[in-house]
Amino acid sequence: DPLNGRPGTIGAAGDGFDLARVETVWCAPAFGVVLDETGRVFAGTAREARRLTPTLDRLPTARREEGETRLVPPDDAQSVSAATVFMGWGAAHNYAQFLLSALPTLLAAERAGALARFPAIAPPLSPWHTDLLALAGAPSPTEVDAPLVKLSEAVFLTPTAQRPGLDALRARILAQVAPAADARRIYVSRQGSLKAPQETEAWLEEGLAARGFTIVRPETSSVQELVALFRGAEVVVATSGTILANVLFCAPGAKIIEIQPTP
Repeated sequence: DPLNGRPGTIGAAGDGFDLARVETVWCAPAFGVVLDETGRVFAGTAREARRLTPTLDRLPTARREEGETRLVPPDDAQSVSAATVFMGWGAAHNYAQFLLSALPTLLAAERAGALARFPAIAPPLSPWHTDLLALAGAPSPTEVDAPLVKLSEAVFLTPTAQRPGLDALRARILAQVAPAADARRIYVSRQGSLKAPQETEAWLEEGLAARGFTIVRPETSSVQELVALFRGAEVVVATSGTILANVLFCAPGAKIIEIQPTP
């Protein structure tokens, strides 16, 4: 327990999460990975990073030698007295990971009172990060643009914990955003996506527009606009992907039609 030194679960009733407090550790902010002075990695902080680098050899200052990953911290590394680490590698790059994982964790730590003693840190944030933080009324983390930092004390979510507080997060954001009144049926286009455009995109857009669907282009929409569109939609058609995290804001009874392209 980071608040009084006793082990156990902290947080609002029903959150279902545990926070761990550790001392004298290293943190790679861009990856969310925390490790102690002997090089042991705290598993709960490395789950997202391992999807990118299973052996963690892509961590800053790390290298692979004789089947082991070795990390040599720089002599001039920044030091921080105490911090909450709430963002993994995925949340730094992926809208869904930040919305559904990192942001609820930050709010849960706030409700538990941990942030007063352990202010949150994060890698440099994108505009959509700061927009979601503002809509949720979440405290702004201190942005750390350094490959590694040394923390006298750190708090993070334990690996066995459930992700807390999506209902609370939804309520906070919807209190700030009214539903879009003129878009009851929406199709989320991938025509502007550089990663995964669909060959049939123009055909889908034309056919759905003829059936009364509003064509949504995420790359030119603000976070607030997306929340409003999903909140007001009775029918959502979209391809599998991070944009469907916004289903969190749909009204009960909304119909979600998910396109799963092959291969």
